[in-house]
Amino acid sequence: MRDILIDENWEIDPFATMEGPDELTQAIRVLLNTEQGDFPIEPRMGLPMENILYNFNEQYAKVDLEEALLLHEPRVTGIDEITMTLNPPIGHLGIELIGIQADLETHNVEVAIDVE
Repeated sequence: MRDILIDENWEIDPFATMEGPDELTQAIRVLLNTEQGDFPIEPRMGLPMENILYNFNEQYAKVDLEEALLLHEPRVTGIDEITMTLNPPIGHLGIELIGIQADLETHNVEVAIDVE
């Protein structure tokens, strides 16, 4: 798959594209930073944020992350491990997805979710 480049500051460069593992990483980053209900065409799209933003519960948040990825990113067929690092002073949750099975390959992806 090929997609437009969205940088770390959420700036879109319509002249730059990406594909392969970088595109998968970007798709995962966008999905996990979309709160469920924010996309009117598909209200179930995204990540339910109750267990992340409002009442952090790591066990439930991991289940929500895995379900969102398996339901909304069809290339992802499994995840071996999810680790989380909550960093309130800088307002983000670091997520490491280890052993993502996608496109007949295994990937590791790091994503930050803004929790302010």
